[in-house]
Amino acid sequence: MRDGYSWFRHALASARWVFGPFAVLFLVVAGIGARGTFENVVRHAHWPALIIAVLLWSALHLLSPAFTWVVLRGFGTNVRYVDALAIHVNRLPARYLPGGIWHTVSRVVDLHGKGVSRTQLATMVALENILPVSVALVLGGAFLLAAGQDSRPGAACMMGGVAILACLPALLRHRAVADCRMAGGTYFLAISITAAFWLVAATAFARYWLAFPAQAESGLADIYAAYLLGWASGFIAVFAPQGLGVFESVAGALLRGALPFAGATMLVAGFRVTILAADVIAYALFSAVRFARRKTHVDTISNGRL
Repeated sequence: MRDGYSWFRHALASARWVFGPFAVLFLVVAGIGARGTFENVVRHAHWPALIIAVLLWSALHLLSPAFTWVVLRGFGTNVRYVDALAIHVNRLPARYLPGGIWHTVSRVVDLHGKGVSRTQLATMVALENILPVSVALVLGGAFLLAAGQDSRPGAACMMGGVAILACLPALLRHRAVADCRMAGGTYFLAISITAAFWLVAATAFARYWLAFPAQAESGLADIYAAYLLGWASGFIAVFAPQGLGVFESVAGALLRGALPFAGATMLVAGFRVTILAADVIAYALFSAVRFARRKTHVDTISNGRL
């Protein structure tokens, strides 16, 4: 069994290394094919809306650590929200290393240094992976139904997400050791934080998408559904690093509207630049605050000596 699992891990890692360059190549070819249309759309972009999208995503860096804090507090640890926030933002650059897992890995190492056990961290990482995709399926399916699309895909997504959310507590109770048991109230709060994260994230994407006049015909429910289901598809496609190519293709297919598929896909891919800008802002603010606090501390010591 262990040999089979090891073979699967190696096969998956190989698939990610192969699919990553292939996805980039696909986006490049799509961009070249739709270059004229894409340039025309971008030329008429509404920049205030793009700035709002960046700021909304920047604000999500205050919400992500709340999930970590709530889950670990539910396990009985002493990790504070400010500690979870500092670790999350300080490790943002690791998100852009090849593989797409190093932000999580570095956070886990830091939290272990705060006294969190390995079993608690393993359970936390499992929740960080399962809850977001489950909630994204529920919300994405709901928005797809609200958009007046074919009810079957939306209902299937909602039922799949609800089923996972309903079964997860029983699985955790069965597998968890004493220091990883979670009360029902904590589980509900973790789901609520995840839902709030996705609503803000989808709003940021909507502001980004509607910043281009050619896409003004898209309804909000359509945009929210496309983003959430596109992300969920990219996450489920474990062979795609950070859902690269899969997210863009699914969301682009759902939102192509006045644009051809290639143009819509490229426009969706451009949202990653918005996320990058938001990450840079969050990290720059964190670095500035850390520098100011260190300077204040040094000045205080110097004044004390004088």
